[in-house]
Parts: sequence; C-alpha cells; structure tokens
Amino acid sequence: AYINVYEGGTYAKLPTPTWPGSIFKGWWTTPKTGGKQVKPSDTVPAPSSIPETLYARWESKKITVYLDYNGAPGEAGRTITCSVGDTYKSLPTYLSWAGHEFMGWYTKETGGEKVEKTTIVSVPSDDVEELTLFAHWGYTVVFEPGDGSGTMDKVAAEMDQPYTLPECTFTAPDGMRFGGWAIG
Repeated sequence: AYINVYEGGTYAKLPTPTWPGSIFKGWWTTPKTGGKQVKPSDTVPAPSSIPETLYARWESKKITVYLDYNGAPGEAGRTITCSVGDTYKSLPTYLSWAGHEFMGWYTKETGGEKVEKTTIVSVPSDDVEELTLFAHWGYTVVFEPGDGSGTMDKVAAEMDQPYTLPECTFTAPDGMRFGGWAIG
C-alpha cells in the first residue's frame, strides 16, 4: 500500500494491518530490528529524510493450549503456552496409561487432526485465546500364526474408532488356507 506524505505534515493515514495470530507492533524504518518507529502523529521530515518504505513489525500472539488426557489418569487440566506461527515444541509426547497405547494429540476428542511437536500453531481467528488438544488412546494388536508360520508386526488400534484387520501374511499349514482372524 502507498500513502502520500508531505514535509511538515503527519503520517495520519498509516494503515493498521491485521494478520491472524499476530499482534501489530507498528511501522518501522527498517525490517525486523533497529530503525525508528514511525507513528501516525509523527511530523514528516524534510524530503531528503522521508523513508521510502515502512515495515510492519509483528509479535506472535501467545495462546493457552489445554491438554485433555481423554479419560487417562494424569495431569488433568495441564496447559502449555504456545506462540502462533511457532511449533508445539513443548507438547508432551509420552503418556502412560496401563493397558493402553498413546496414539498422539488431536484437535478433537474423537477424530480430528493429529498435532505433533513440529506442527505449526495456528488459530482460526484473532479472538481465539485458547485451544484444547485431546490425547487419543489405543490398544496393541498382536498377530499370532496359530498352526501356520511367519511373523506380522503388531499394530495399534485406536479406541472407539473402526479398525480394519490387515491381510494375513502368515504361511498356512500344508493343505489349509487362512479362514479369518479370531480373538484369543
């Protein structure tokens, strides 16, 4: 955007931009650091001193992230503080619940998007001051060959979510074929 200024006048028509998740810190004569802040009430200097470009400076908005353990014992109500535009670097990645496997942090109690330490923190609008992330839990599924042979890697199946059993890769005993999975 361009504004016209004149020696002896003011910078009264400086816009106030918005950027979701950021706090506008003013207009400056240099990008990022140093320089001089220019305010709408400042008097415009002589033409030889008028800056040709002004740079918006921003500060990342801080938000509170509530960690919901979603039924697991633990630090109910624990929070972390994150900066919008940065990563969830302080997100705990190891939780323990006997008989369960921690599947990760998600944006919804069931379903939702997975959030990791490397995920960029974003907010849907500037008025959002807090977010909640939910721990998802699962069970370890182990595959045994029965009278067949071979190995299959164990997998984690998320609680309260549909799970499709994988194709059997075990070798069946002579004269037999795979009939289906059974529990126990």
